[in-house]
Amino acid sequence: MNLHGIIPPMTTPFDENEDIDRDAVRSQVDWLIGAGAHAICFGGSTGEGHALDRVDLRVLAEAVSMRSKAAFLSCAGSSSTPHARL
Repeated sequence: MNLHGIIPPMTTPFDENEDIDRDAVRSQVDWLIGAGAHAICFGGSTGEGHALDRVDLRVLAEAVSMRSKAAFLSCAGSSSTPHARL
């Protein structure tokens, strides 16, 4: 993999029930790609990684990958090896 160009971190949006807000993820990915991002770093690059469980991280990864035609990169944080596995 040859990473190059603009690779911004994205925030992880949550809804009022503290679930991943899939619509907000899609909007954010569209905006980042439209602004010239070549890849997206998601899943904890802005400090929330330790708070995302495996389900949240999977939902986030699916929402980003379904929307993005560009490369995407997970920068997920984890507090343990078993937790880091998707």
